[in-house]
Amino acid sequence: MFLYLIKMAAAETNLRNVNEVPHVESELDTTKWLQNNDPCLMALTFGWDTDGFVPHDDDWELAGAYVGKHTALEELCFMNMENVTTENLRLLCKGICRNKSIQHVSFLGCNLFGGKLFEYLIPFFMNNPKLDSVTLKGYNLEPKATHLLSTALQTSPSDITIELDTLEGGDVRAGETIASLFRDASTSYHFLGFRRSNIQSIGCIELANVLQRSPSCLTQLDLSNNIISDEGIVALSVALAENDWLKELHLSANTAITIIGWRALFTYLQSRYCLLQALSLDQVALDDTMAISFAKSLSRNHSLKRLDLSENPKVSSVGWRAISAVLQNQQCMLEVLDLKGNSLDETAVMDFATSLANNSSMKEFLINGNRKRITSKGLKAFSPVFDSPTSNLERIRFDPVPREAINDAATDLSDSLVNNKKLKYLIVLDKSTSPSDAAYIAFDQVLCDKSSISSTHLSNHTLRYLGCRVGNLGSCLGLNYNNHKELVARKKIMMVHFSGDCNIQPSSDMRYELYPHVLAWMAKYYSVNETNDSFSLLYQFMTRMPSFMDLNRARNSLVGGKRKRL
Repeated sequence: MFLYLIKMAAAETNLRNVNEVPHVESELDTTKWLQNNDPCLMALTFGWDTDGFVPHDDDWELAGAYVGKHTALEELCFMNMENVTTENLRLLCKGICRNKSIQHVSFLGCNLFGGKLFEYLIPFFMNNPKLDSVTLKGYNLEPKATHLLSTALQTSPSDITIELDTLEGGDVRAGETIASLFRDASTSYHFLGFRRSNIQSIGCIELANVLQRSPSCLTQLDLSNNIISDEGIVALSVALAENDWLKELHLSANTAITIIGWRALFTYLQSRYCLLQALSLDQVALDDTMAISFAKSLSRNHSLKRLDLSENPKVSSVGWRAISAVLQNQQCMLEVLDLKGNSLDETAVMDFATSLANNSSMKEFLINGNRKRITSKGLKAFSPVFDSPTSNLERIRFDPVPREAINDAATDLSDSLVNNKKLKYLIVLDKSTSPSDAAYIAFDQVLCDKSSISSTHLSNHTLRYLGCRVGNLGSCLGLNYNNHKELVARKKIMMVHFSGDCNIQPSSDMRYELYPHVLAWMAKYYSVNETNDSFSLLYQFMTRMPSFMDLNRARNSLVGGKRKRL
C-alpha cells in the first residue's frame, strides 16, 4: 500500500510515467525521501512489516525529526512495533509531534506500551489542525490506555473521526471504552465506529448516554458486525429521539435483534424527531414480518435519503411489495436504495418498477447480485421508469442478467432511453455476458442514430455505462462522460457523417445560405479536436459542393459595378 500511494501521488503531480518514482529497495530510500521532504511521500508505516519502515541504523530520533518537518505526509501508521524500546518510541514521537500535515493516524495491532504511545503523541493531537481521523484495530484496551487515548483525542482542535475495529474484551470493555472516550462533555467526534467489537447491551447503553448528552457533534455512528441485543437497540432508539445531531446509523450484520428490538427503532423512524439521513440494515436477517413493519414506519419518514437493505434473502415478494409501495409516496425522500444480494422474484422486481415510475426522488437503485434470475419481463417493466419525465434515476444495477433476457428486453429498454437525460449508468452487462447482434444494434441506435444529422443530434448523450464496453458502443459511451452535451452531439455527428473521406451527402439538400454556418460549425469542432486531417476535410467539403462554389463565384462577379442577379 505504501508504494501504491506514492505512485498515485506521482500521477497526481503530472509525472508522465509512474515508473519514474524510484522503487523502494531499502530504508535508505525512504529516509532520503523524508529528509528531502519529497512530495511523493504521502503515507508512511512504522514497524517490522512488509510495508513497514524501520529507520536506518535504528536512528528513531532522526526519523521522527524528518517526519516532523515533512509537509506532504498525510497518513501515518504504527504496525508491529514490538522491537522498539520505550526510549526510542519517545524520541520518535517527539519529532512526529511537530508535523502539521498528517490527516489520518492508524494503530494496527502494534504495541501501545500500556498507552504511552498515546501519551507521547498528545502534543501532536493538540497542535495538528489537519488531523481528522484515528483508527485502532485489534486491541483489548486497558483502562489506562483508554484514558490516555481519550486525553490525547480531547486535546485536538478539530472534530475527529475515530474507528475502533475488532476490539477485544467483549461488551463490558466496549462500554468502558465508550464511557472513557466521552467522559468530557466537550469531546467532539463527528464519526464513531465500533465494528466487530462484540457490543451487546452495555455498550449500547453507554452510547445511548452519549447520544442524549448535549452538546454533541456526533453525526455518524457505525455499529456493524456486533451482537446488539433487543435491550441495546431499544436504548439506542430512545436516545435517538433526544438527539439533534446523528445523521447516519450503520447496524449491518447485527442478527441478534428480534422483531421486538426492531419495532423500537421503527417507531423512532416514523417520529417527527427523526433526523437520520442514512440507515444501513444489510445482513440483519430481516423477514416478511419485519419488512412490513419497517414499511409502515418508512411511509411516515421524511428524512431518510439512503437506505441499505442488501443481503436479506429471507424477505419474500410479500415484504418487498410493502417496501416498494412506499416509493410511490410523494413525501418519500429516498435517493439511494440498495437491495443487492436479495431474493427478489419477478413479481417483486415488477413491483419496484411500478413504484419507481411514479417516484421523483430516487437517484440510485441497486438489485445486482440477486439470488433469483432477472427475467426479460422484469427488465421490460423498467421501460416506463426510463421513459418517465419525472424520473431522476441516475444509476441502476441489474447484473448479472442472463443473455437471453438482455436480448429479449434490449429493444424496449433502448426505446425508453431515447429521451432520457438523467440515467448515466444502466448496468445490465458484465464481462461474461455478450449481447446478440440485435441487442447491440438497439443500444447502438439509441446512443448514436446514424440515419441523419438531426437524428444523431437527438440521440442519447447521457448514458455512460452498460456494465462493460462492447464494440463500438464503448466510444459513444465514453463520449457521453463529457458534461457539455452539445459538444458530445457535435463529436458524434462529425464521427459519423464527416469522418474519413468527407461525405457531403448529409448537407447536399441544404439551402445555400446555410453552408457558411455548416462550415463554421465544422471549424469549431476542429478547433477543439485538431488533427492532421482537419483542414483537409474542410477543404474537401468545400470543393465537393460545386453549387456552393458556383454560388460564391457568381456573387463575386461584377457586371457594370453591380453583382449579377441570380
